[in-house]
Amino acid sequence: MSRKRIIGAFVLIAVALGIVYGIYQYRRGHEKLTNVKPDFAISADSLINEFEKADSAAYHKYDNKVIEVSGVIKNSSIENFTILLGDPGKLSAVKCELDTSFRKDVPIPVIGAVAVVKGHFVGFQKDDLMGLGTDINLNRCVFAVK
Repeated sequence: MSRKRIIGAFVLIAVALGIVYGIYQYRRGHEKLTNVKPDFAISADSLINEFEKADSAAYHKYDNKVIEVSGVIKNSSIENFTILLGDPGKLSAVKCELDTSFRKDVPIPVIGAVAVVKGHFVGFQKDDLMGLGTDINLNRCVFAVK
């Protein structure tokens, strides 16, 4: 009888620890990028050119990295909390989804102004078929302070 109780106690403790760990992981947030040193600092046009020349090599280079990108603001959407950086005359752009936890601190982006943002690289879309350009996606972006 006591052997069953010991095994039952171990199972109960293991289940309780699993629940506590699961709650911890669920509530854990992302690291804020304001104080993170970027792995790469590059202009939006140079980043776009890298992906247009050799997208697979560029993807592996920047995969899961923090990138600081500087460029001209082509478009912005405060409703979607997104800005596009790159040459206004081209269809390709770096799409920066701004970190919503800094919603109060974000200045209203001015189209045509130069901005420097840090963001986490999450992927790209290259459109060779219809000629719509290449979009490079960064999320959790913050405006970099030099």
